Amino acid sequence: MKLKNRDIVNFINGCAVLRAKKLPVKIGYAINRNIIILSEAAEAYNSAREKIIKEYAKKDSEGEPIVRDDRYVFEDEQAFNKDLEELLSIDTEVNLHTISEEDIEKCDDSRYDALTLADLDTLCVMIK
Repeated sequence: MKLKNRDIVNFINGCAVLRAKKLPVKIGYAINRNIIILSEAAEAYNSAREKIIKEYAKKDSEGEPIVRDDRYVFEDEQAFNKDLEELLSIDTEVNLHTISEEDIEKCDDSRYDALTLADLDTLCVMIK
């Protein structure tokens, strides 16, 4: 299956919350397996993103990107956003471990933590 870098980033970031939840074994296994599968693509995305940041960010006297209010300051923010959007839109071929809707329904059992809408958005890339 093909996933856009945007979907990979959202999955990896969303899984931080999911990993802390008590979930059925099959779902927990699939999440961990998919994090491993997507980690290489996420690292490639982060490297490319850092390169784009370094290209467009204003630099201090030591040549390091300037950060104000937890945000980079850009020479040409429009050009940066265009390149970042292109990077986020790139398709990557992946072989994810999938789960079914029936697996998700098992989370309704009181033994497990309930899934939020945000959790379901994270998992949607791996539901068949």
